[in-house]
Amino acid sequence: MIDMRPRLDPPLPPGYFGNGVIRTSAVATVEEVVSDPLGHTARRLRIATSHGDEYVRSLVDYLEEVDTMNLPRSDISRAHLRAISWMGMSLNDADFGWGSPAFMGPALMYYSGFLHVLNTAGKDNAITLAFSLEPESMPEFKKILAEELTRLELQ
Repeated sequence: MIDMRPRLDPPLPPGYFGNGVIRTSAVATVEEVVSDPLGHTARRLRIATSHGDEYVRSLVDYLEEVDTMNLPRSDISRAHLRAISWMGMSLNDADFGWGSPAFMGPALMYYSGFLHVLNTAGKDNAITLAFSLEPESMPEFKKILAEELTRLELQ
């Protein structure tokens, strides 16, 4: 999801309360992500998230023409991974009257294969991964993640 508030022309006002986001994605095979340098994947993500006013207006025009009630909610299978970064969101600054939150993240993850990357509440330079995955897939995911973290530490 991309926060489009500052990217619209004119931008939405600072006090605007409501959705001002669009969904976009970068597509790659597992082989491409694993074999290409990390910077290659980062560039794909940067391109996918660099949309501006013209893209949003085109999307709105499209949605005005289609029956949005019949659009598929998701086409994600067990083989897909959808990573969503909430690193730029100041979720941990919320205070509802009883102090800072212990955790702020997605309340519900409808489908397997969703990964939310968030700042960790109360810990500088730490991230939280909120991941939706079938229990039988967790051991393999844990193994691959440990291998990748070890590989990154050795670089």
